Amino acid sequence: MGFTLEVDDAGRVTGTWEGLVRVQDLLQSAGAVWSHERFGKKEVLWDLTRCTFEFSTEEIQAFAEAAKKSSVVEPGAKLAFVVPEDLHFGQTRMFESFRQDDRIRVQVFRSMEKAVAWLDTDS
Repeated sequence: MGFTLEVDDAGRVTGTWEGLVRVQDLLQSAGAVWSHERFGKKEVLWDLTRCTFEFSTEEIQAFAEAAKKSSVVEPGAKLAFVVPEDLHFGQTRMFESFRQDDRIRVQVFRSMEKAVAWLDTDS
């Protein structure tokens, strides 16, 4: 698994994975985001366009619960996933369902353009 993390001047984080991704990889990567000194605590974009994964429902639910407990976001934060492949899109939508809470809005997209447009909106 290859993972890169970029933080722009506004504090938006973009995490990009390549290759095979396991649940442990996701947990480590999320920890890197939450602890990054420039993370603005409002917007995270996960780019899953160049990776593969296949998780059980239990793994997805466990990751979502761990993310709820460990994330350090401000109210109204946004988390966008870009996932073009059908299987991965469906699994990420399961995560979206399990991850929802009052502090953060989660959306899954098939294109980077739509994800960025959503992050750029005030709603």
